[in-house]
Amino acid sequence: MNTKKKLRQLVRRCGTNDPFRIARELGIETRYDAPSFLMGFHQYSNRVHIIHINPDMCYEWQRFTCAHELGHALLHPKTCTSYLSA
Repeated sequence: MNTKKKLRQLVRRCGTNDPFRIARELGIETRYDAPSFLMGFHQYSNRVHIIHINPDMCYEWQRFTCAHELGHALLHPKTCTSYLSA
């Protein structure tokens, strides 16, 4: 199954295209604590997924970063992303 098809199914299943709500629906924690030199990163530890987002960015960039890291959590679930530089 390709990525676009998975995304459409996920949006249909969660009833939204808001990455913050999708993460919440899937039990993925979102924290606003990424260091200022990063946009965000995905962490997987002890069977828990966490998306860390830089709180100093505007909402649009936070949303973009959440969607990007959500992709990592879903497509590469057991791999931690080291950084997405600003």
